[in-house]
Amino acid sequence: MRFFVLTLYLLLTMAGEVRSQTSTLVQDGTCPKLSIKLPDRVPSHRETISLTIVDSSGSPVEKARVSWKVSAGRIVSGEGNATISFTAGRESAGTNIIVSASVEFSDGRCTIFLSDLFGIAMVPSGHPVDEIYDDDSANVIKAKLDNAFTVLADNNLVQAVFKMHFKPNTTRGNKSLRLEKILNAIRFRKYSLERVSFYFENDAQDNETEIWLTLPESDLSEMKMDRTKLVKGEVVNKQRSKILR
Repeated sequence: MRFFVLTLYLLLTMAGEVRSQTSTLVQDGTCPKLSIKLPDRVPSHRETISLTIVDSSGSPVEKARVSWKVSAGRIVSGEGNATISFTAGRESAGTNIIVSASVEFSDGRCTIFLSDLFGIAMVPSGHPVDEIYDDDSANVIKAKLDNAFTVLADNNLVQAVFKMHFKPNTTRGNKSLRLEKILNAIRFRKYSLERVSFYFENDAQDNETEIWLTLPESDLSEMKMDRTKLVKGEVVNKQRSKILR
């Protein structure tokens, strides 16, 4: 007896609430419960991504032919198999990829249609996302931080760099005060410093702080920064007396 079963469930991703769909056309016997194993983190557009059809135990499906489709990007290899290699391409950065697959078992017992979605990390722009000035109030600083940390929450590959500019005559006390205002705002919002770094420029023309978003492998020379001189956010407060000269 042939019948059609449709299962819908909700999946929370970096883009918010989306629908993931499984349809099963059962012809004979019992059809296994399958799913698409997606990346366990938000990948960048440069990466080669592995996607696999797995059973309820997490093992790749066997004795079946799989026809794959992706909404963007390119299937590099594996068409017809349980696992494919896929690249998104720069144009897909910051978007979601819809992947679907038709799984047809060799014994003819059933055909399963799967569909799911995952996000591709954004490409950081070539300019700071915001700037913090000396006369900014505490609430203004918090609002500017919100913009950057929202991106960090949605893209787990992206890192934030606070590039602090100091004029040559800026006192050590003023430097410390500016850093403390930023750290206080981060603490108030209860943001994590895990993917935050600071960079200090002591011979700048203006006293301001630029907020940059970047990927771990990005060349910071375009932002006029030396990666070896970055100070991790988790230790910047402890090293303040050493850093701020």
